[in-house]
Amino acid sequence: MLGPIAAGAPLDVFDSGDVELLEVDALNPALTGKRRSSQRDAFALRVRGDSMTEDGILDGDCAIIAAGPTVAQGAIAVALHLRANGGRGEVTLKHVFVETDAVRLQPANPAFRARTIPREEWDREWRVQGALVEVRRRYPH
Repeated sequence: MLGPIAAGAPLDVFDSGDVELLEVDALNPALTGKRRSSQRDAFALRVRGDSMTEDGILDGDCAIIAAGPTVAQGAIAVALHLRANGGRGEVTLKHVFVETDAVRLQPANPAFRARTIPREEWDREWRVQGALVEVRRRYPH
């Protein structure tokens, strides 16, 4: 578990020193259809916020992300804004739609508005960190 991911307003990029071990071996076949050799192919982030509730992603859930720089059109992905927070960066979890002249980050909650980023800005200041492959939730006892 690398840290939090925003499902609402973007959060500061997580501090890589705050790592919690989460066993993902069982997920490896689901990530590519074949066994992968490295656990670095997936990472987990704790969801903070309510912008993805209509997709069943709730505040406090654990989002399992298949690391990679590209995702399918409309996939739920981690989007990193490199220049936010004085260059420290911000991350958010949203549907990513690549359009001709812009990229749209679409929440799954009508209370939140989509963010449209001009393509030039996206190419210069944004990166996809990976696609959502699973959500895990702990229930209170």
